Amino acid sequence: MRYQYKGIQKGGRGRKKEYGDKIDTKNISTEHFNIIKADENEVVYEGIAHIRCLKRWCRVVIVQIIKDGKVHSALIYFATD
Repeated sequence: MRYQYKGIQKGGRGRKKEYGDKIDTKNISTEHFNIIKADENEVVYEGIAHIRCLKRWCRVVIVQIIKDGKVHSALIYFATD
């Protein structure tokens, strides 16, 4: 999965940059994803990401499970519609 590029585009010839960095599920960028729910046991993020194997943009929900103050695991849900 990759973030959507939101930086300044270069001038000149060629295709505009479309994809940003890869998504690290244990360290989500709040610039690209919104926090839907924050609890002491889990944090839920929602946003749009490009999924390489599907070759398309999808709406993604990432649920981070927190144990002992650290991210223990992450669940990823996505929809193409």
